Amino acid sequence: DQVVASVDLTDVRPGRHIIHLSAENVALPPGLVVDRLTPPSLELTIERRAEKSVRVEPKLISKPPGEIRVAVEPTTVLVSGPESVLGSLGLLSTEPIDLQDLNAANPRKVVQAAIVLSPPSLRLLSPQTRQVRVIIELTKPSDADSP
Repeated sequence: DQVVASVDLTDVRPGRHIIHLSAENVALPPGLVVDRLTPPSLELTIERRAEKSVRVEPKLISKPPGEIRVAVEPTTVLVSGPESVLGSLGLLSTEPIDLQDLNAANPRKVVQAAIVLSPPSLRLLSPQTRQVRVIIELTKPSDADSP
C-alpha cells in the first residue's frame, strides 16, 4: 500500500511556495505513526491555467520519395495548460509517420495519428480527440522512383 500526504492548496495564489509538511498531512492506517518526513517541505510553483489554439504538424520520418503535399484535419486543436508553457508553444506534433511505403505505385497515404502532448501538463479541451487525420500525397515522384 501507498502512503499519501495531503496538502490544502485552497487559498494558494500563483507563484513559488514552500509547503512545510507535518504528521497531520499524512493519513496512516491505525496503529502507525509518523516518525519523520523526508523531505520536510515541498517547493511548488503554482500557475494559472490558460487556453490556446495550437497548430498540429505531422512528424514525418524517412525521406519522402519526391515532392509531397501534406494535410492535417483538424489543423489546430484547443489546449489548456500553464500560462508559461502556452506562451511559448507554437505547435504540437504527431507521433512519427513513416513515409517508406509512399511511392509512384502507392502515391497517397491517409493515417490517423496521435497528437503528442508535451509537456505532460497540457490537456486537450473537450470534445476534441487526441487523433488527427493526416493525408500525404506524392505530387512529384523522384527520378529514382519513376518508371
